[in-house]
Amino acid sequence: VKSKPISVNGGISMSHIYHQSNRSKEYRPPYSFLLNGNINLKLFGIIDAPFTFLYSNAGSSYTQPSFNQTSLHPKYKNLQLHLGTLATSWSPYTVSGHIYNGVSVDFTPGKWILSGLYGRFVKAIDPNGTIDGNVLPAFQRNGHGLRLGYKHQSSSIEAIYFSTADQPGSISQPTLQSGITARGNQVSGFKWQQKLSKSIAMNAEAGLSAMQEDLRNPSVVGYYKAFKAGIMMGRGKRQWSANYERVDPGYRTLGAYFFNNDLENFTVGTSMAMLKNKIQLSGQAGLQRDNLNNKKWSRMVRQVGNFTLQIKPGKKSSIQGSWSNFLSYTNIRPYTDFQNQINPLLSWDTLNFRQISNNISANAGLELGNSKTKVNRLGFNVVRQTSADSRNEIMLNENIFYNAGFSYSRMNKTTGNSMSLTANAGRFFMDSINVHNFSPVLSIIRTFMGKKLRSNLSVCPTLSTTGNKLIRQTMNLRMNHAYSLNKHHQLAFTCFWQHSRPADGPSTRDLTLMLLYSAALQ
Repeated sequence: VKSKPISVNGGISMSHIYHQSNRSKEYRPPYSFLLNGNINLKLFGIIDAPFTFLYSNAGSSYTQPSFNQTSLHPKYKNLQLHLGTLATSWSPYTVSGHIYNGVSVDFTPGKWILSGLYGRFVKAIDPNGTIDGNVLPAFQRNGHGLRLGYKHQSSSIEAIYFSTADQPGSISQPTLQSGITARGNQVSGFKWQQKLSKSIAMNAEAGLSAMQEDLRNPSVVGYYKAFKAGIMMGRGKRQWSANYERVDPGYRTLGAYFFNNDLENFTVGTSMAMLKNKIQLSGQAGLQRDNLNNKKWSRMVRQVGNFTLQIKPGKKSSIQGSWSNFLSYTNIRPYTDFQNQINPLLSWDTLNFRQISNNISANAGLELGNSKTKVNRLGFNVVRQTSADSRNEIMLNENIFYNAGFSYSRMNKTTGNSMSLTANAGRFFMDSINVHNFSPVLSIIRTFMGKKLRSNLSVCPTLSTTGNKLIRQTMNLRMNHAYSLNKHHQLAFTCFWQHSRPADGPSTRDLTLMLLYSAALQ
């Protein structure tokens, strides 16, 4: 298929905003306008050239295509070449999304996978070339890698090798104060997936990183390991899984920007369906800890669990409940642990700090009536969230939040008209503070002129109290009108009015009007 030499797409919009308020210190101008757009030129279906502009009473801006980062991806049968500014991802332990300038190739003959890369991962920044001296120097870093894999039906295996090294002669030697040294890194990776039977599948991934922090001392090399494995059992409606991951403290690869290390993570999970999918269960639990080499002053342990139950008594009704827990605790070793080794009892004198969070939620829905054109729905939901800190078995900063909601909606499928009524009540406890909130919402949507004009009106009063004392009363009114002139042009008008009356202070009133025109270019 031949692409057009030049194709254009994008959009443009223009809005006028009027705002009025009785606040003593006005924080918004009474009138503002905004004109913005984006246009993308596509040349021969290969090159994208985006242009954007913005003009308003607060200022203007304009951007045009920048071709300092370009890439080409020619392909012939099972051979694909990548040239220019690239980002390759082979595995999280070796090469994972690091941008480089160079070349990469993927060759896939049959069931085999052969990939290679070479390029410059870091550009040289000479310490004498910066104007203000605030930019840290950097050596030019070159890297290369090779990946060899084999896939057969439900199994696969891959071996990865990646090496990077800074070029000491790429810049003049940085000062000792900068702490910058020429580094080198060699990483070997391994990936494996195997389906042992119709109901059992396993996977594993490992990485070994050799890090040289200073190439002037080639004999000083740090070796670090990372490993994760998982197993999944069952099929169809019942499945179980278990996963384990361990990453040594200090594990890094210069083929990725960021990396989490010093962690051990274990998770188990299950999901099942019963009674012709009328009952569905799912759950997961996990444990994570750090300080694997016992060299930190503290150790963090996290325990996570969640559980979900969904029941469908009929085709038009459903009930769902969920529970999740987050628990972490830190054992902080005192400074005397190393200073006073003559007293062995000091090793037990630690500070135990725990963070606890529990979330429980439930919701139910019911569809009323059997009409093909009209739909009536009832809904109910309730949420309970708790969080607290525990220090040496003493509860601190305990917060409890309750929320219950009810909704009723009615919609006409033919005309698109709808009406909904919702009500939410909440209660929040924090130390000695007890806050209650109540907020009903009425929303009406109507369409006119063959659905070209769509109007929405909503009313939302809110009441906040603490004990028997009123905190704030707020009334919000919102009205939206959207008119489609044709397939590519739309006109919209929005009106928002708010009246807020606090218990101690003057009432505030805000009115915002906005007129918007938008057009799509194709």
